[in-house]
Amino acid sequence: MMLELESTRLVLRALTQKYAPNVCEFYEKNYNRLALWEPNLSKQFLLTDAMEKFMKAGFKNTLLGNSIRYWFSFKNSPDKLIGAVNFQDIKRGAFKSCQIGYKIDKDCSGLGLTTEAVSCAISSLFANEGLHRIEALIATDNVSSIKLAEKLGFLREGISRECVNINSEWKDCYQYSLLNGELNNKVL
Repeated sequence: MMLELESTRLVLRALTQKYAPNVCEFYEKNYNRLALWEPNLSKQFLLTDAMEKFMKAGFKNTLLGNSIRYWFSFKNSPDKLIGAVNFQDIKRGAFKSCQIGYKIDKDCSGLGLTTEAVSCAISSLFANEGLHRIEALIATDNVSSIKLAEKLGFLREGISRECVNINSEWKDCYQYSLLNGELNNKVL
């Protein structure tokens, strides 16, 4: 798997646990916003030791080809993390698919940066990993994520009822998919 990618304005990197303080800083700054959409996000997660363990396990899964989380930043400020795009549950064989998730710093929202990062990462995954399908489960009230997925060409396939528990509340999610060849790169 490609561990580093570049787009027009951004560098996307799969980070090792040595970047745990940078990731903690991102989560601390954006905690209230991210807690609306991320299951199991607790303040304990923001402790550097806990983050190091999480990132070490995540990087091991990247090396095994099971998942990858790209943290992105501006090219001229690579240690200031402004968002992430992750692919998990990567399946090979007959399925050739995975799940996608993404997040952006509250101060960078609305600038097209998530679109740029997600498009870059998807293009790489399709080209270099031979995947056929990327799926997204998006809470029905997460309007900005829905807009981004649809702008990139994801097709809404249906609804998954009460499929994720966020803040002790079961949420319905729209099920989206994007097939290899359907990415709308014209949005950049």
